Amino acid sequence: MKTKRALLSADISACFLLQGSAFALDEPQTQTKPLVLNQLGGLAFGGTVSHKPNGLTFHGDHGYAQYVIPVNAKNYPIILWHGIGQSGRSFETTPDGREGFQTLLPRDGWATYIVDQPRRGRAGRTEATEAKSEIPTVTSEAGVWNAFRLGRWVPPKPATANPNMQMLLDGETINQFMRMQTPDTGALPPTEAYGWKLGEAMRDLLKRTGPAVVGTHSYAGQIGWNGAMKSPDLVKAVVAYEPGQVVYPEGEKVKEMNSEIPLVQQRLNPVRVSKQEFLKLTKMPIFIIFGDNISTKSSKVFNEEVWRWALFNARQFVNLINKYGGDAKLVLVGGFENEIRKFDSPDILFTGYVSDEEKTAIVRHATVMVNPSPMESLSLLMLEGMQSRIPLLVNGRSKVMKDHCRLSGAGLWYNNGRDFRKKLHRLLSDPELRRTMSEKGPAYVREHYDWEIIITKLRTLIESI
Repeated sequence: MKTKRALLSADISACFLLQGSAFALDEPQTQTKPLVLNQLGGLAFGGTVSHKPNGLTFHGDHGYAQYVIPVNAKNYPIILWHGIGQSGRSFETTPDGREGFQTLLPRDGWATYIVDQPRRGRAGRTEATEAKSEIPTVTSEAGVWNAFRLGRWVPPKPATANPNMQMLLDGETINQFMRMQTPDTGALPPTEAYGWKLGEAMRDLLKRTGPAVVGTHSYAGQIGWNGAMKSPDLVKAVVAYEPGQVVYPEGEKVKEMNSEIPLVQQRLNPVRVSKQEFLKLTKMPIFIIFGDNISTKSSKVFNEEVWRWALFNARQFVNLINKYGGDAKLVLVGGFENEIRKFDSPDILFTGYVSDEEKTAIVRHATVMVNPSPMESLSLLMLEGMQSRIPLLVNGRSKVMKDHCRLSGAGLWYNNGRDFRKKLHRLLSDPELRRTMSEKGPAYVREHYDWEIIITKLRTLIESI
């Protein structure tokens, strides 16, 4: 049984990691094959019905799920729950225009259900008419910037960006990202009872979908745990992206953390459940993913402190699940401080970054080097590829890179997804073309970017000033 769980976990986790990190083309992608669907639609689940004294009724506080079901779908559908300040919109497409999980997963054969949580987005119908929240991500775009760890923004100081960002930070991408934020139509009670109520709503959806894999993001993490404990027979696996809250079994001694921000403690303290309930989570594979730019030091900025707490609790949660015979993994993607890297457990996986030596080896053994950025100027990556005799394929929207390829003869450029596939196939299928390009690259770098040439140009510029 555990072997089957492990195989399912590997299949699901690989799917989420690969699809979620597909930063291949910076323009909307055209697929080789059309997405062929068996069903496309939506449904409401859970909710309440109130009866008014005048005889009228009101149906509210339900969730909404849009489903995308391909032909020949795999055994289990995937249900995706968004985080706070979001809606199902966040799974439709990325802010910089690439495909989201809503179509990526069905292209890979998974029936996919995209949820709008109660009191949000397409499930906004609620009797709780006061849309108030203490969570900064709902009302503050600076808070959103910090919550998604794009960088740090503490007004009146301007926003700064974290290094090694995968998301483009051009004006239109930021515009689209901010417009993805969605306020609650009613206040979300910060109570365990409401969390269990959302877990019951998930159970209602699972009764309609049948056994499924549950994917959660951030705030929805607690909904995933509660829903899985409510319906352990229907939840086949849980993939949690940076869950804000976790559960611990009653009576279990764990390390505790303090914060200078009371709201952080209030919202992120793990929920204690009976050992009997907790053990239900050991019956399914659990895969938790955190990205980097998480500090180990206390912060007075709410959405910086949130992630320090969330990662701390997630690590202990994984240990407890496995202690009681479960199958849980914590994956840390990107670069992390040494303090975090001290976590020594076979249940914690660090993807990290490749070293300079590894990068050099990868470049030298590459057949083609692709630079998909539409905003590159000189591009050190291009120069490294040319110097290493690697043919180039670059985004034609970058005029500078396109000109480098044209002038050097060391690369090609593409204009859209179809053109990308065409040019890539040409390079891969024509060894003579690759050989010719590989010979031209080093000569171009020596002619234009040799250190002596750069120093001469710089000296001339300084003297002219």
